[in-house]
Amino acid sequence: MCLDKVIDSLEISKWKYEKKQAIPLCLVDFETLEIYSLQDWHMGCSIRDYWVDMRYDEEKVEVRVYYLPIRK
Repeated sequence: MCLDKVIDSLEISKWKYEKKQAIPLCLVDFETLEIYSLQDWHMGCSIRDYWVDMRYDEEKVEVRVYYLPIRK
């Protein structure tokens, strides 16, 4: 089941002549076992108390994670 989630996270969409490959990288929330894709159609996402910012280059993915807990 977990492997199926990882495979699903590698799905990409592209134009017919575009030379885009799937990015074999994802983040896992080990508390909930939720998998978050790092494909180039994501620019950022929230994972519990963290904000994940993704920047893409032709040859690399830069990931920055910020801890942003809700203060009460």
